[in-house]
Amino acid sequence: KTESLAEKVQDIHTSMDGINGRSSAILNNTKTMKTTQEALASDLQAAIAEGKQKTESLAEKVQNIHNSMDGINGRSSTILNNTNTMKTMQETLASDMETAINKIVSYGECCAEVQITSTNTSRMIKEVKENMEVLKVLVEYINVTTISKQNRTQDIGNLKDPIDELKTLENESNVILKDIQQSMGVCKAHQNTITHQSNIIYEKIEEMDRNILESEGVLMNTMIMTSKEIEGCPDGIFFSTQCFKIVRNRQTNSEDAEQVCHSEGLFLAEVHNTVSVPLTRFLLQRYGEGSYWINAKGEAGTFMWQRSNKAVNSNSIQLSLGHSDEVVTPNLCLSLVVSEEGWRNNSSQPYHPHDCSETEHYILCERLLEDSVTLKAPLLLFRESITQKLN
Repeated sequence: KTESLAEKVQDIHTSMDGINGRSSAILNNTKTMKTTQEALASDLQAAIAEGKQKTESLAEKVQNIHNSMDGINGRSSTILNNTNTMKTMQETLASDMETAINKIVSYGECCAEVQITSTNTSRMIKEVKENMEVLKVLVEYINVTTISKQNRTQDIGNLKDPIDELKTLENESNVILKDIQQSMGVCKAHQNTITHQSNIIYEKIEEMDRNILESEGVLMNTMIMTSKEIEGCPDGIFFSTQCFKIVRNRQTNSEDAEQVCHSEGLFLAEVHNTVSVPLTRFLLQRYGEGSYWINAKGEAGTFMWQRSNKAVNSNSIQLSLGHSDEVVTPNLCLSLVVSEEGWRNNSSQPYHPHDCSETEHYILCERLLEDSVTLKAPLLLFRESITQKLN
């Protein structure tokens, strides 16, 4: 029994050694778990801090977006106010035009009366001339005949009736001439009134045009401000779905212009139809007059965009540059010509053909954007719509 008991005690010691070993392992695992937990807590705190920082950054960006939207809303309100002002001016202009038309009609009626009077006067003057011819014949007859003094006196007496008739016609002619002078005075007064009304109308049209340009400038500034937050167009000018970079530190030929754009990862620009007019106005306001190479070439009056291989709208090309052979000369390149005179007189035709080797042109580059990058700018056609209403 003692040996059996000793054996059992030994088994108990062996079991205790196993328990102690397991306890040590559990203790080690507990320490490892504690270390892991501390590391996890540290990582969690770092993640929370980073998340807080990102949340604050996101909140700041959201606030910037709200501020930008407030600015856009303010500019939109300015454009709306200018639109209402132009609408009122347009109604006033229509009323002034109607008044001017009535004056013109009255002027036409007055001139018609003068025309009738002039016709009658011409007829009477013709009769006077005919009678004068008769008188000349009679006087000549008296001078050449050798009749007696008594007979000559008798012949002169016979001339009294046509002479009296001539005097009557002369008096009537003087009266008619006075009527003509009075009528011409009335016509001149009408003409002065019409001229004054026309000057007023021209002044109002110029004021409307200034308001349009002011609204257009506000719109462009809004678009440019918004473009700074559009990915892919950080340093350029953004219109609709196009991002441009203007290179004005050098002037070169068309081939070198293309290389300059390629060296910066850009392309020589292909300007969309809806963008050409506002872009031209922006370049005129920002940089003044100048000519910019664009990516279009052609001959015989047909020009193609070189990258997209699409035809350039022929209505946008100004061919009257003083070169008689420019329409049929091969290897011509287009440039976007920006000038005050061109903007005032022919803003719808900003493209001009030139010899591709000319070096008097700046460079207009384009950064290609993804189709998803689009600035929603429904006011882009603001000027075009106002112009259509005026027309």
